[in-house]
Amino acid sequence: MELKQSLSVHLEAEKPLRRYGAVEETAWKAEGLGSQLDIISMAETSMMPEEIELEMAKIQRLREVLVRRESELRFMMDDIQLCKDIMDLKQELQNLVAIPGNRKKTRKWLIS
Repeated sequence: MELKQSLSVHLEAEKPLRRYGAVEETAWKAEGLGSQLDIISMAETSMMPEEIELEMAKIQRLREVLVRRESELRFMMDDIQLCKDIMDLKQELQNLVAIPGNRKKTRKWLIS
């Protein structure tokens, strides 16, 4: 337990102030941030906040579509399972109906 705590403290001390999962690390300079406050640099591209908001809106719409499709798929899977259950019950009913008919035939055969 102490080893984990000491490792986490050691790793936190080595982390840069800001690091996003970019391919290359972003170099941050305290004095040069004034003119770049409205630009966020990720990997090799820069995006304005408005562009990020548009992308987030697109992602939200895609998420809503995916959630809707997932729900539709779940309903379809439920329908398929119900159809399988109905087919099994139908087969079982046919087997039950066929058995008394066979008994009647064998009784007639035995009586004759």
